[in-house]
Amino acid sequence: MSTRWMVLAALFAALIAVLAQLAIPLPGGVPFTMQLFGVFLTGSLLGGRWGAVAMLVYLLLGAAGMPVFSNGHGGLGWLLGPTGGFLIGFLLGVYVQGKIVEGALKRRPSQPASGEEGGAARLVGEKIPLPSFWRFLGAMIPCLLISYAVGTLQFSLVNRMPVPVSLGMTVLPFVPFDAVKMVVAAAVARGAWAALVAEGLLPLGQQARS
Repeated sequence: MSTRWMVLAALFAALIAVLAQLAIPLPGGVPFTMQLFGVFLTGSLLGGRWGAVAMLVYLLLGAAGMPVFSNGHGGLGWLLGPTGGFLIGFLLGVYVQGKIVEGALKRRPSQPASGEEGGAARLVGEKIPLPSFWRFLGAMIPCLLISYAVGTLQFSLVNRMPVPVSLGMTVLPFVPFDAVKMVVAAAVARGAWAALVAEGLLPLGQQARS
């Protein structure tokens, strides 16, 4: 089981790295990327612990100089630079997101959970819970907010800029785009969860069976 988890963590770290290259430089220093989409999928499908491991692997590769950050950037200087806080924030954010998703697996599907269709989860195959779309979506919100908070603070400190100004430059312009990414990622995560668990490829779902 641990070997499968490690392989999945490596694969999702690679996924985040690939999606980070789909980037458009924007004024203010924070590029528009698809990296966040990969981060959301990581927390949704790997859970808190292993989602954080995947994110840590990605950050360590980048800090070591591998060109895995947006637009082929890498190095510790980039991670500690003005926009690196958004990446660092994902480490805690993915952990929190994953733990929220895992919460759906700790209830029986017959037990209702506020705001979720048919309770915390319905079944995939035989006795394997499938978290609802709203569970996936709701779990992504704190992940994003943590990244926003850490990223804005680091941007302000590095540039010696008031937090409200940094917020207006690095967060507010991206909120609509990030919201769309969340909705799409939640839908993809739910479909992927069902498919991967049905094929026995997702350890988190298999653990929920027992």
